[in-house]
Amino acid sequence: MRTNHVMYMIAVLLAFLVVGCLQDSGTITGTVSDAGGSPVGGAIVSVDPYNYAAVAGTDGSYSIESVPLGAYTVNATSGALAGSTDVTVIDESASCAPTEITADITIQ
Repeated sequence: MRTNHVMYMIAVLLAFLVVGCLQDSGTITGTVSDAGGSPVGGAIVSVDPYNYAAVAGTDGSYSIESVPLGAYTVNATSGALAGSTDVTVIDESASCAPTEITADITIQ
């Protein structure tokens, strides 16, 4: 009887580990640069069609967290300059690592 109890506890713990690795969102990070490769600080970066957005730092880097799994267009604008790239946020739960997608954008 004690063996059954121990096996039950092991099964419950394994179930929590598997469920703990399931993800329903990820983070999109990247750098916004101009056609010459210089970083564009202050650029507005948004994820279409959602209202997720960030402002690029002085080094052009940005990070947008908690983006649901799916395919998106990431847009960047700064003044009259604009650019975009397509990304897909996928579940990388097999590794239990946080899902992080890199989307570098050149604006022109």
